[in-house]
Amino acid sequence: MNKISTKVAGRAAVAAALSLGMTVGAVGVASASPVSHHRASHSGHHVGHWQNKAEGIVTAYVAGTSISITAKGATTPTTYTLTSATVINGLGAGATLAVGAQVTLELSSTTPVTVTAINVEAPKAVRVEAIVSSYTAGSSITVLVNGATTPTTYTLTSTTTVVGLATGATLASPTNVDLVLSTTTPTTVTSIFVEASGEGHGSGHANPGWTSGGANHGARHHGSHGFSSSKHGGGRR
Repeated sequence: MNKISTKVAGRAAVAAALSLGMTVGAVGVASASPVSHHRASHSGHHVGHWQNKAEGIVTAYVAGTSISITAKGATTPTTYTLTSATVINGLGAGATLAVGAQVTLELSSTTPVTVTAINVEAPKAVRVEAIVSSYTAGSSITVLVNGATTPTTYTLTSTTTVVGLATGATLASPTNVDLVLSTTTPTTVTSIFVEASGEGHGSGHANPGWTSGGANHGARHHGSHGFSSSKHGGGRR
């Protein structure tokens, strides 16, 4: 009789332990569920935030109506809708948003094809490395750009500065120079930096805030405006 009672009591204890384990497990799963849900929601919100912006180069613009931009790496432009409430940031007073400008569009969270704000990025000055072929102060400079086989002529003005030239010296061929071009008129030189004799760019160097130019400067500057690297070099002699 005592053996039977002992077995029954043992089975009851095992059943109670299993029941308790299942209850604890259920509580553990229930308490973990809200955390998982929160992380998923947070992650979804983060992705949505980036989906509400678009970056690219302006290909067409009609105030209050539409704007078309070509994103980096894309070959065809995307058109977005503008409204009378769309604001433009970073554009000078009286200036018009022009083709070629680099912009970031803030899109409506409810209608992603509608732009709520246009943020215009300041244009970057282009810096071209070259060797002087001919030079006329205040008028023009003709240079052979790194990698090119034919010289290119740029316009100089009375405000074009020449840095690194000794007092009384004349800029002559074949001097190594860096030309800084106007952000509004890329055929006009705003500054000429004269390299010291024997100095070159075989190892390359960086110029923060500048976009480098080379043999295909025109294509790089206008075709990928704002996306070019600021590092340049290439072994000038």
